[in-house]
Amino acid sequence: MPSSRQRVTSAQPTPFLRPIGRLRAFEEVLGQLEQAIDAGHLGAGDRLPPERELAASLGVSRTSVREALRVLEALGLVGIKRGAENGVTLLEEPGNALAHLFRFHLALEHLRIGSLVEFRVAVESWAAGASARRGDPATLAELEALVRRMETERLDPLEFHELDVAFHLALARGSGNELASLVLEACRAAIQRVMLEAIGRAEDWPRTRRRLVREHRAILDAVARADQEAAASLVASHVMRFYEAHLGHQSEGERVGAGSGQPDLVARAPRLSLDRGLPSPPTGGEGTGGSGRSGTARGARAARP
Repeated sequence: MPSSRQRVTSAQPTPFLRPIGRLRAFEEVLGQLEQAIDAGHLGAGDRLPPERELAASLGVSRTSVREALRVLEALGLVGIKRGAENGVTLLEEPGNALAHLFRFHLALEHLRIGSLVEFRVAVESWAAGASARRGDPATLAELEALVRRMETERLDPLEFHELDVAFHLALARGSGNELASLVLEACRAAIQRVMLEAIGRAEDWPRTRRRLVREHRAILDAVARADQEAAASLVASHVMRFYEAHLGHQSEGERVGAGSGQPDLVARAPRLSLDRGLPSPPTGGEGTGGSGRSGTARGARAARP
């Protein structure tokens, strides 16, 4: 097998790529592919040249090409098909690698879950105000349909949780800011285990559910009447209630998910994986319980945002 510095000349070179002569060749492969995209030679939905052709054009081994492609796959930017229909395609709907990044930072205690929640509050409250300002009919229709299902259906905590996730992500998309939507998706995915554990501790789910429905309806009403300030404020208080009730009492060094009391509930939950083509790490997203009372109802109150 040729080394990463040896040139492979068994195939015709691709015009917009040039040979590489530096160490860590896979990084140079990534750099040249990025330049090719910037220059318009490649775009979303395009299929990359075959591995052998890429290696020949770049003057590197096929191993280096594979390493670069694995990085792009991990970032959720390409889809790789193996077998008879093998090939690499730049995804038109990429995955969200931030979710994995946030999970690792939380697990390694490089950041506190409280910091992540506070960041989410800042971004999501802005997104709610922006969604109210835009007043996108499709977003309003989606939010209305979700709240109606919350109001009319007898849902267990996990079923309600799925609607809750859909509501907040639709609200973020309604802001029209792709980055806000991307980051909020990742934040929710990263802390899903904690939220699901909070659901499992809810002692009065019917009461919790009624309160959550009222809060979602109030947010939707503010967005529908284009009240940016009210929409932002309602979302902030809605999310922070969970932080204050459930996360605020944790020590800064406590790891996410420590002392889980509801492993079955966590395992049953659908994975909030925003990646395409990557396996989702076990459970991750947002919870839904909370009674707003102290004492024995504290677990119920803890089950939201």
